[in-house]
Amino acid sequence: NSDPHIPYELTIQELNWPKPAALPSKPSHVIIYTGSDDENKDSNQKIAKDSFYNPDYCVVVASGVCIYKLSYRTGQRIASPFCIGSKCRHLSVSADVVLAVGDKCYVLNLESMQCTMSCECPNDFVNFGIVTDKIIIGHSRGKFWIYDSSVNSWVGGVLTQDFDDASMEEIERFSKMKDH
Repeated sequence: NSDPHIPYELTIQELNWPKPAALPSKPSHVIIYTGSDDENKDSNQKIAKDSFYNPDYCVVVASGVCIYKLSYRTGQRIASPFCIGSKCRHLSVSADVVLAVGDKCYVLNLESMQCTMSCECPNDFVNFGIVTDKIIIGHSRGKFWIYDSSVNSWVGGVLTQDFDDASMEEIERFSKMKDH
């Protein structure tokens, strides 16, 4: 006598999908990706209606313990879901990669939604970002940490002797410098 599971129907008014996207549960994160970081919009922001849809545009959604890639034009799934092991703590898209944080930090190729890198992350990390497909930024207790895949560990707190508590912009700048 159990009730059948009824999927959550996601609609994004600004995209005017022909029918809702079926997801297992209400999404915790929704990102509308339009190709460049400056153009990415959170689902709560107003989106200008495009007269033509770029095939690279997509919607990345965290629902339950999975990340889904949906068509910008129709809302249909365009890649297999990727399981992140637990409820999503963070979801972002930058430089054609997805950073999804569940039981670990996962870096996914945006086109295929396949994992290119993963790492453990402390539970007390509260905010994340991605600089490149191999460098992740985490924030904990007023300090920023960087996961560098070349050394397979989180490093940080103090990045230089000149900055005891570097800002996110300073960390991004440091991580792009060749000698860091």
